[in-house]
Formats: sequence, C-alpha cells, structure tokens
Amino acid sequence: MTMKKHGSRQKLLGKNWRSLVVMSLLCCLLVITAPALAESSQRPGRVQGQVTDTDGNPLAGVQVKATNPEAPVGTLISTSDDGGYFSVIGLITGRWSFSFQKEGYVTYELDGNVSTLNRNPNMDVTLEKTAATGELPAGGVGNMELFNQGVQLEEEGDYVSAVARWEEFLGANPDVFQVYLNIGDAYREMGDTEEAIASYEKVLEQDTSHIGALSNIGETHLQADNPDAALPYFERAIQTNPEQPEIYFNVAEVYFSARLLEQAVVYYQRALEINPEFLPAQRQVGFAYVNIGDIEKALAAFERFLEIAPEGEPNVPVIKDIVAALKGSLGEVP
Repeated sequence: MTMKKHGSRQKLLGKNWRSLVVMSLLCCLLVITAPALAESSQRPGRVQGQVTDTDGNPLAGVQVKATNPEAPVGTLISTSDDGGYFSVIGLITGRWSFSFQKEGYVTYELDGNVSTLNRNPNMDVTLEKTAATGELPAGGVGNMELFNQGVQLEEEGDYVSAVARWEEFLGANPDVFQVYLNIGDAYREMGDTEEAIASYEKVLEQDTSHIGALSNIGETHLQADNPDAALPYFERAIQTNPEQPEIYFNVAEVYFSARLLEQAVVYYQRALEINPEFLPAQRQVGFAYVNIGDIEKALAAFERFLEIAPEGEPNVPVIKDIVAALKGSLGEVP
C-alpha cells in the first residue's frame, strides 16, 4: 500500500516538475518572445527597394550587389523581380557599397550605412538607358542632390528636415511616388503612426501591389499594437511576393501576439521553407511550441537554431539554457 502511494506520488511529482519547467520557461520568455519588431537588434540587416527606368516602368532582372569586405559574407546579390522589387538580406551593421546592373542601362552605384538596430531607408533607384553621348538629363543632378540631402538628414536623426527635403524633391518630380516610402519611414521614426500610414497609402494609390508599402503599413500597425489592422496588409504582401520569408514571419508574429499559436507555427514554418536558415523564425517557432506545450518539437526547433546560429549570435546563451531545461523536463541528460 505504501509502495503504491509512493509510486503514485512519484508520477505526480514528475508531471508537476514538467509543468513547472514549462511555466518557468514561459515566464522567462515573455520578454524574449515579444514580436520581433521589438527585437530588430537581433535580426540580420535588410535593404529593399524598387528599380525603375526613367519613364517609371519597373525593371526586372537588375542585379543588385551589396559589398562589404569586413562582413562575414562580403558580397550579397539579389535580383529585381517583375515588379522591379528587390531585397538584400543578411547584412551586418556598417558601410556597404551597392551596385545596380542591367544590360543596356548605365550602372548605378552608391554607398550607404546599414543598420541592424533601426529600419533602413528604402533604396529606390532609377536606371538610365545607355546613351552614346553619356550626357545626364538636365536638372537630374540637382534633383538627386535634394533627395540625397534628405537621406543624410534622416541618418542624422533630423526627420523633420528630411521630410521637407523629400517633399521639395516630389514637388519637382511628382511621378517618383516611391519617395513617399522614405517619408513614411521618417514619420514612423518620429512616432507619428497616422502620417506614416498616410504616406505609405499614397504609394498604394499609384501601385496597389507595392510590396514595400504593404509591408510597411502592416509593420506600422503592428508597432502600434494593432495586429488586426496589420494582418490584411501582410496577407496582401504575401500574395504579391510569396517568396519573401520576412512577410510570413510578420504574419506569424501577429498570430503569436493574438495567442493563435497553431496558425503562428504554420507561418513560421513557411518562412523557414523559403529560407531554412532564417534565425528569427527558427527561434520563434520554438517559443510557439513551448507555449503550445509540445516540448519535443520545441526542443528540436531550438537545437536547430543552435546548429545554424553564426558565431556571436546574442541569443545563443539563452537558447542553450532553454535546451538544457527542456531536456531536463523530458528526463534527458542535458
């Protein structure tokens, strides 16, 4: 009789121990599992934009090359899609050189600072057809100088002046509507959600499937703790560009915040299908499984994270501790 009671108590304690581990992890992870938009410092840097010709038509097949000899991967290459959109992912903080090349067009080159802490300005570029004379269009240099002044002011944190420069640029170049993306980004940095969304909507008035505007509106709503408003824009962005893992990731974050964990897992996994080494999705799907209570899948997800994490990844120590705790809850030796 005593043995039966003791055995029953051991089994009950085993269940309690596992529950305590999971609950402790959940408490510890409340900060870690916040939407990744609040964790931009732990994401690889990204630069995105659109390439058009001088008539405003999107250019597909433009090779976009990012170079930084100090980066672990010193050269990253992307190609613009049918809408002229491109995205270069995996950049580190620092100075990068960008080149835009397409046969029959003058190569465009520029240098810029990339941040993994803050959102990088959209890089919208216009390529000119190769001309025998090699002459620039009249007034083109002055207009671009005005635009570049806005970029410099934004980098310095003077967002009000940056917006003023870009609006002046738009006054002379009303067809270059993509500049409203930069204006929207500046308003986001100033915390003016309403003006930011209004600026992005001006882009959608000209191009209803603009991936940058759709994603930016979704992210702005998400930052304003309005996931219900964000989700439709992310879903439209997915329909426009189904091969961009960051969009699936943002949709997953919306579902995670709403505690719709099964749906979140689906979108984290879709992001990982596109990019199996997309660290934020690999990390977050582990947290989703912890919250669901599927410890074995959570453990597998976190172990995969440790396999693909580069040297110096700041989340590695925390994930190692979580893996050890999860193994302990399953009765395994860490």
